[in-house]
Amino acid sequence: MITWDQFTERLQDRFADLPSIEILLFEVGVIVAGILTYRFLAARIEHVRGHLLLIALGMFLVEFFTGPMWTNQHLGPWAYVYSDVSWILTIGWTVLISLSIYVVDRVLRAKEPWQRYVLFLLIITPVTIVSDGLVRGLGIRESSPETAAAAGSAMFPIIDVPVAGLYYVPVVMTLVYSFYRHWLPAIEPGAVTTGRLPLLNRLLLTTVAVVLFEVVVEPMATNQGFPAWSYVFHDITVIMTGLWVLIVTGSTLAVDRVLHTTDVRLKFAAYLTLITLIAAPIEAWFIQNGYRVYGPSATADFIGLRTVILDLPIEVLAAIPLYLSLVISFVRYWDGSVDRSLGFRAREAGEQARLAPSVAPPVAGQP
Repeated sequence: MITWDQFTERLQDRFADLPSIEILLFEVGVIVAGILTYRFLAARIEHVRGHLLLIALGMFLVEFFTGPMWTNQHLGPWAYVYSDVSWILTIGWTVLISLSIYVVDRVLRAKEPWQRYVLFLLIITPVTIVSDGLVRGLGIRESSPETAAAAGSAMFPIIDVPVAGLYYVPVVMTLVYSFYRHWLPAIEPGAVTTGRLPLLNRLLLTTVAVVLFEVVVEPMATNQGFPAWSYVFHDITVIMTGLWVLIVTGSTLAVDRVLHTTDVRLKFAAYLTLITLIAAPIEAWFIQNGYRVYGPSATADFIGLRTVILDLPIEVLAAIPLYLSLVISFVRYWDGSVDRSLGFRAREAGEQARLAPSVAPPVAGQP
């Protein structure tokens, strides 16, 4: 928790912390790369703005609620959106992700969803690790003490990046990738109606999504006081994981039953609203009874505002729908709720499709 004086002091420090020449060149390079990537994709891909916005939004959601896991510094006061979440870095990650998807969809031309997903991870993981080494080398990014402790001491030589990135990066990119793919029908016309997997499969997918999230946020909050037998990996416990799986699955099923003909965007908002209403008091109870403990790096950024009824830090309340957006998108994409054949569609194909209706079919008996 920080006071108003501490907040203003941080603000003054940020404006006094001007970037070095190397970091300024890095920022210019990222912006130029973003412009060139847009022009490159715009010449080849339909609806490129929508694609890039979806990727950027998914990455921003991850950066927003995982902000306490590291410090992004020395970029200059103009480079930040909230706390140390930087739009410069968001553009950089968007460039890397979009170009990786382009290679998978248009160069390798993978068709099956699982093929595209695996190829994407094989490309983006080493690229992200090397890029992380670059921003660390420039002094832009540092891991929080909790993140460094969770990642361990093993480091990649030369780039000085934790080897733990080999599982952190795929987890984060899986959530971003699924969010992007899930919302593609909003920008790509002609999406087909698809069926959904049986309940057991959805439960399994939700479990995977919740575990992925818990792996990501492990350095931010720990689960304590649960029976020893319930822990499966570090502080991940089947009790809490199972509870969130039941809440997410039950809530989405209830919304689907009541709003089965409603627009997907309104339905998604209903998912987030219902689950947040259920999850917020449970999370507050866990915190107040010592089962969920947020680390110093997370609580240091709490501004002190708390909800009136639940006495829950406002940052925790805000993080719940952000986290759920990624989890629900993952489940809905992989359970068949959306058309998984959509992707980067070649501009030439789109132009041919638009021109086709204007060509009148031949009439019998006429030359």
